[in-house]
Amino acid sequence: MGDHAHHYVESMDHSSTKGGHMKTLYRILLAMALVASATLFAPTSPAHALLAKRELCLDLNGDGRFDKYECIPIDIIMEKEFDPWVPPIPPECLTCPIRIDIIEDIIRDEVFNPFRDGLQLYSKAIVTEDPERMARLKQEAVEQLLIFSELLGDTKINLGTTGFVDLESGKVYEHPIVTEAGVHLVDAVRSFQQAQYDPAFVEKGMHQLDMMFEQLGRLPLK
Repeated sequence: MGDHAHHYVESMDHSSTKGGHMKTLYRILLAMALVASATLFAPTSPAHALLAKRELCLDLNGDGRFDKYECIPIDIIMEKEFDPWVPPIPPECLTCPIRIDIIEDIIRDEVFNPFRDGLQLYSKAIVTEDPERMARLKQEAVEQLLIFSELLGDTKINLGTTGFVDLESGKVYEHPIVTEAGVHLVDAVRSFQQAQYDPAFVEKGMHQLDMMFEQLGRLPLK
């Protein structure tokens, strides 16, 4: 385990009073954010939307080597009505997964894992029709993303390559909707990083995640 991750584990084992107060604030603000989220982003009826699975590939170490991707399935609510302003998926890559790179420095697996788990849990939350299950899944997702952000510390992240990736050749076909989704994902991670110092940023991070999945839902159906 890296020094940063080791430091985090130690801080969990020997939490200070200040750390306890911060975790209490996290939970209070997370509960408030979940109430707001349930109101503003109520589940869409299946009659007005299509549920789909997409594969999201993330660069584990930021060096662009496509053999180092970790690809995860995510659930998305797709827009049923065709948007003429959204470009089609490149015909050469109709079945390709989505690629979003956000990490520039090398990230060890134990640091990346809560990021992966948080995104998958959040994607499951946004497609559920049960408000209680949605709130529970979002809470579990955000808790994982907060662990990830604490392990990241002040590591600066920026949006890298985005688009549809051919995993055999490594070629990426850019798409503006994927880029916009990547912008929201970067902003979400930055917000969760800021939440280490101001728990009010938890709600901002959740809003950015909602916007990311909303953008991905605008992609054309295959």
